[in-house]
Amino acid sequence: MRAMSQRAHSRDAHQQVPVQLSTLMGTDDLDFFLSAFMGNSSVGVVVLDCHYRFVTINQALAKMNGIPAPDHLGKQLHDILRDLADEVASAVESVLVTGKPTIMHLSGVLPSRAHPAHWIESYFPIKNAVGSVNQVGAIVIELPNKKSSTHAVDNFYGDPALLDPSTVISLLVISD
Repeated sequence: MRAMSQRAHSRDAHQQVPVQLSTLMGTDDLDFFLSAFMGNSSVGVVVLDCHYRFVTINQALAKMNGIPAPDHLGKQLHDILRDLADEVASAVESVLVTGKPTIMHLSGVLPSRAHPAHWIESYFPIKNAVGSVNQVGAIVIELPNKKSSTHAVDNFYGDPALLDPSTVISLLVISD
């Protein structure tokens, strides 16, 4: 089955102020926070490098993909996602080139599944020490059906900050 996607808009409606989590918490606390964020999340979290290779992935996304997390590392998108890889690579490339986050809806069949699935995916830039985007992070939410995913995309058009990881992280840090 051919992958179908509905590209949501890139968000530049409001200016983001970068926050160094390391200034808000000590190194041990930061390591604990990041470990908890990756390990305990029920949504998929992944980091891809500029060559579209998996740098890190949490168990939730590995389970969605039907492949153990360690088997993703170092592999390119096409190695894991097959027919869906081009759609995902397009979103990753957009973030690498523009430096702006983007949200998309993705529907299709993964190699590990017999039936189509639907996801909302938020891609965001990860900058190096000199401010260049050299990696892309993503938060992936699997939805039960296409109707739900279409409704979710429509809702996120109104407030794209809902899937902005910096917003989620800010809320988590402030709520403590």
